[in-house]
Amino acid sequence: MGKYKALKNRLVEIFEESQNRQVQKIIGEMDLGGQKPSQLLRRMTYLARNKKKTYSLHKYDNLVKPFMVVSCDGHIVDVVGPYAATQTDAEIMSHLFQAENSPYRQFFQQNYVFILDKGFRDAIPLLENLSFKVYKPESLGPGQNQLTTEQENKSRKVTLCRWVAEVVNGRFKRDFKLFRQRFFHIASPHLMEDFKIAAAIINKYHILIDDSPNCSEIIQRVERFMDQPNHLSIFVRENNLNRQRSMFLRVDGNLPQLVNFPKLNHNQLLLLALGPYQVKQARSYYGEYIRANGCLWC
Repeated sequence: MGKYKALKNRLVEIFEESQNRQVQKIIGEMDLGGQKPSQLLRRMTYLARNKKKTYSLHKYDNLVKPFMVVSCDGHIVDVVGPYAATQTDAEIMSHLFQAENSPYRQFFQQNYVFILDKGFRDAIPLLENLSFKVYKPESLGPGQNQLTTEQENKSRKVTLCRWVAEVVNGRFKRDFKLFRQRFFHIASPHLMEDFKIAAAIINKYHILIDDSPNCSEIIQRVERFMDQPNHLSIFVRENNLNRQRSMFLRVDGNLPQLVNFPKLNHNQLLLLALGPYQVKQARSYYGEYIRANGCLWC
């Protein structure tokens, strides 16, 4: 028994010596500036200790998230953070507005409109108590397994306005290679500084998002169909079509049963889809469901 204990202790010593040599090698190859090795090691220990806090169960990785406030024309008002991946959007928003002397309370005036997504749900009472107007997609209520047509239409109105934030988010990875790759620990201290510089460049050189030429027609169409029932959904439920297995057939524009199928030009499609977003997504969506022989599958 003593023989194995001695072997175990020796293996631990070898491992520790190997680790020490590796750390010394890393430190020897690094430009520490004004830092001492002990300061660097403390920082490395701190980062390792907080790995659990930044681990995202959704993305299966250690992540931090900068938080942006974006206006409806795509201008970035502010960038704060970084926040741990485990912090919700509602927690971050509450943190920004909780204190009475918060700069955000001073900057945003009463009746300012906040267009948010569902992740901010728990922060909405705070914002409404501060006399802000808040709009977010509808959530399922107790016992609900599907939103009503009215709730879905209200959610679509919010998404129609909020897509600007997604466009601005996408610009960071599209325009800056730095944000398309992993940040190593040594680069983490200036991550937010890099992000703010990128935000300033986007504000300076990107054209602001403007209303589309057929904006008035889209708004009129939204208002006109807002309270109309979903006839297709009613038909599917009444005939139990959602409980039947469907066999998809090859679709071809020359099929005789499609002679009377409506033919739309690009502008008509934009009006039907209430903007360009879904039209641009149609090709990739079609590609996910089409087979090599031209048949669709689901």
